Amino acid sequence: MSALPPDLWSSLAVETPRLVLRPLVPADAPALRAITDDPAVAPFVSFLAQPFGLDDARALIARNGEGATERFLGIVRDDALVGVIGAHAHAPVDDRPAVEIGYWLAAGARGAGYAREAARGLVARLRALAPEAIVVAEVTLENAASRRLLGDIGFVPAGTPGKRPGRKMMLLL
Repeated sequence: MSALPPDLWSSLAVETPRLVLRPLVPADAPALRAITDDPAVAPFVSFLAQPFGLDDARALIARNGEGATERFLGIVRDDALVGVIGAHAHAPVDDRPAVEIGYWLAAGARGAGYAREAARGLVARLRALAPEAIVVAEVTLENAASRRLLGDIGFVPAGTPGKRPGRKMMLLL
């Protein structure tokens, strides 16, 4: 088994036809708080505080620090933060390194295909930087939209529970 490339986390920024995916920065904290302090978001992202305040936003952004094995990217459309997509090191799957992705969008950005476009863009970047890695996602049974999105871009159910309670793992082999 090979490990994930050491520069993976600092190299994930990507542009798609409509979006820029770039690391969250301190100036994003107010917009991040507004997007994330939403009862339609927090229940599906296990590590988010409810309510999600400005200090929580700053702490999430700080997790992008040097040496971290994760990265939170802002999904930016026309210079406005419309969501977040993240990637972090996951336990190996079938003796292969693995990266887990997850995402959430502002209420006004849902339904425009931004999450699908961002996920495709991030997966393509991960494939280019770490072609040996398996990309995984964990999704709750209640989150039909996310399960559908992941299926549309090629993820398949792993048939196993996720690491977090109430979640199922999906794999992009």
